[in-house]
Amino acid sequence: MNCDRTYFSNICIDLTERCNIRCRHCILDVNEPGKPPGWAVIERLITEAADLQEIQEIAFVGGEPFLEYQTLVKSVALCRRKGLRSSVVTNGSWAKNADAAKKMLGELDGLTTLSVSTDRFHQEFVPVENIKNVIVSCHELGIECHVYISHLNHPESEVEAVKNQLAGLEEYYSVNQQPVLYMGRAAKELDRESIFTYDPGGKMCYCIDSPLIRCDGDVIACCGAAIVWPGDNPLRIGNIHNQTLGEIRRDARLNPVIHALRLGGPDLLVRLVREQADKEDVPFTPPPNQIRDLCSLCGYIFTNPEYSGLLQRAVRNPAVSHRIAVDCLIEFAEIDLLLEEG
Repeated sequence: MNCDRTYFSNICIDLTERCNIRCRHCILDVNEPGKPPGWAVIERLITEAADLQEIQEIAFVGGEPFLEYQTLVKSVALCRRKGLRSSVVTNGSWAKNADAAKKMLGELDGLTTLSVSTDRFHQEFVPVENIKNVIVSCHELGIECHVYISHLNHPESEVEAVKNQLAGLEEYYSVNQQPVLYMGRAAKELDRESIFTYDPGGKMCYCIDSPLIRCDGDVIACCGAAIVWPGDNPLRIGNIHNQTLGEIRRDARLNPVIHALRLGGPDLLVRLVREQADKEDVPFTPPPNQIRDLCSLCGYIFTNPEYSGLLQRAVRNPAVSHRIAVDCLIEFAEIDLLLEEG
């Protein structure tokens, strides 16, 4: 039983689509960023999240959330008052010296965790000295610090290169490494052959555990590649301008497609689609040259209306939906789907 993966206990909120750098590997390729949600919307979401009592942490993301610094300060403070953990994801461009870094982070009263990105792409715009300032300031202020490194097809050497740049600070941060995805700006500016690829078979996706609220109010069940997939798909689970956060959370917790992905990763989705395709006597064979990682396998289904439809019809089968409900109880101690059956 993995109770650490209680669904919708953590959420991400876009403070802005704007970014002050243009990394070549970014999956977001926004030429005209939308309007930030603003404090009134953020305040409402934090309040609703706290009232639900089951949401434990809110991550503030972007874009570059420090571009909405005053909103970020108020958001972190409100999270603290409401008993919620808060975190932020940043490029560290604002940490030009140690004093500036400590001052800005010191004003984020109650911030639990900070994740800062640095790698060959970010360092074209943000010097590694900024990242050192962030790490040291987090340590002095008691903020947990994670360094995110995006890599191409030599992950070991690329991650080691960053660690060497940060020598002497090893005890102050942890490393999260992630392969560059061939989409967005990366698909325009990077050589496809330079992208790290792997067989996604049998691998799990944990982005599905943290829904993302976009600036336009759309709520995406996945904080990964699904945020840039066009059109409607089962991972677009609502809009905060039309529904309360509680209503969206309730519907998402009853969505068998989401829970199939949590339980078995994209592999399980492929199996369900293939079984349904066989029943309906229609072809379904994901081409190996298009399946390069977890996100491309997932996207192959969700961005194709025919395959997405097959998946949704598959999970409406009572035997399939019951199996998903039972597995959610066994794996996550979540009973929502079983209660819905009753």
